[in-house]
This record gives sequence, structure tokens and C-alpha cells, in this order.
Amino acid sequence: MSIRGFWPPCDSELPSSGSEPLSPVITNSFVVSRRHNISKPRVQLADARLPDTSVTERLDYFAATLTISFSLLYSLLRIFSLQTPLGTSRLAFPIAGLVACLVLAHFTYLLSFPPGSFPYGYHSAFNLCLAIGHNLLWIIWSASFYLPLPSFNLGNYSLGLPYPYPPNNPLTTARPKDAATPIALVALTTLAMSFELLDFAPLFRMMDAHSLWHASTIPLAIAWWTFLCSDAVEVEGTMLGARGVSSVGVGVDEKMPLSGGSQTPGTPSYAQLAAGVGVQKGRSKSPGRSPGRGEKGERVD
Repeated sequence: MSIRGFWPPCDSELPSSGSEPLSPVITNSFVVSRRHNISKPRVQLADARLPDTSVTERLDYFAATLTISFSLLYSLLRIFSLQTPLGTSRLAFPIAGLVACLVLAHFTYLLSFPPGSFPYGYHSAFNLCLAIGHNLLWIIWSASFYLPLPSFNLGNYSLGLPYPYPPNNPLTTARPKDAATPIALVALTTLAMSFELLDFAPLFRMMDAHSLWHASTIPLAIAWWTFLCSDAVEVEGTMLGARGVSSVGVGVDEKMPLSGGSQTPGTPSYAQLAAGVGVQKGRSKSPGRSPGRGEKGERVD
């Protein structure tokens, strides 16, 4: 974004047809038009503007692709139950590798262009396809609480979307409070993305479509993170509770006393971590010197 994005020229500064384009000279407090010899005060923004380079531009676009691809990968692992608190499916690593190869191939193609040229249209279409896949997955996930989803039989195998919180059937059990949250977030994300795709003139000579897109990603990122954390707590509590487990490896009614009569601490669950249960606050006490070591840590034979 340049200084002219904030302060577009007025009608008297626009060149006539066939004339040489304007070449404004940015000074500390004035923008001078050489052709019309017009000097007008401007806000001093040019000195703070850092020039963009081919490296920083590509890093910006690569970071956006990585963000969308990781979101898509997490959606695949979560919605299809490829990785749960009870185990990891054999398909999790091949799918993660497929997404990684797809992104690396995209980066390799972008790097094949010489500095100064960039396939903006292709890059935008690639990220848009990833975002559409991510959004459709969460829309289907939310729809499973309200509509029966079809399944397909291939020989001895049945293909269908797993229950959102297995083993509970989403149509016969109580609906969670976040059942429709992904649909609302997808709608808001799509609305915010329209700022990036549909450009318009700066409002009040200050805010353009690109700046509004970046501003909208702040509350959207917080909302998505809040939902995903709540969903992780819910799915862990449902799956472990169905097996009579309150924490990993320890049953609800199991007691594993130590020699001193205390109970073995189990691995805290997501819900316990969120509530601060089992988390030691403050600085932990050092257990002392290791056997065979002196006061300064030197080896003692």
C-alpha cells in the first residue's frame, strides 16, 4: 500500500488523455506535482513506509498458504476422527503427507517465477480452493446435528462421516451449544474474505478493502480458536467418558496407591488443563543434585 492509497489525487491533478503520467515527489510535508506545479500538505506517512521486496512479498503469501493448509489439515484430522484422544488412524500420516506435498508443489511453482513477477491469480485460486474445502467440511460437520448424512457402501466397507462426538449419535442425543458455531464462523469468514476479492476505493481516504480484511481476521481468529478449544474439550470428555476414563490411562473409579498411601496422578485432560486442575503454578522446586555429581555439577568418581 502506497501513500497514494491514502491520499488519491483530486480531479485537477489527474493527467489529461495522452499526457505524461504524474510523478509526485514525496517530501517531509508536501506532495508536489511536477506537471501542474501544485503543492498540498499531506500527512507524513512516506517516511515510515518500508519498501516491499520480492522476498518479503513471497514470504507473506507463503505464510497465508501455510495458515490455510494447516487449518484444512486439522479439519480433516478432527472431522474424520483420524486423530483422537484414544488413538491415531493409519490414514492420518498419509493425508498429512499429501497436504504437505500439495503445498510444497505450490511453493515450488511460485518460486519458478523470476523476481519481479508473481502469478497472483493462480495463487489466489489455490488458496481459495483450500479455504472452500475447509469451510465445506465444517458446514457438513454442523449439518450432521440437524440432518441425517448419507453413507456409501463399498464391498465390506461403509463410507460416511463419523459422529461429531463419538459414540453419541448427533440426531438422538442432546445437541451441544457449539453445534451451529462453525456455520456462523464460515459465513463471517466468507464475508470478510470478500474484502480481499472485491476491491473498492479507500473510505475517508484511509481504509481500503485490504486493510478491512486484515482487521476482520483478528476477531475471527479469536473466535475460531475459542471454538476449537471448546470442541477439543468436548470430544475428549465424550470419548473418554464412554470408556469410563476420566484421564488418560486411569479409570474413573480406579485408585493406584503409592507406597506412601497417596494416589498416582494421571495425565490431566483438556478440560482439567483448561480449568487449571493438576497444573502446578509458580516455579517448581529443584529435586537436588544428581547422584555422582558435586555441588557445581562436576562428576565425582
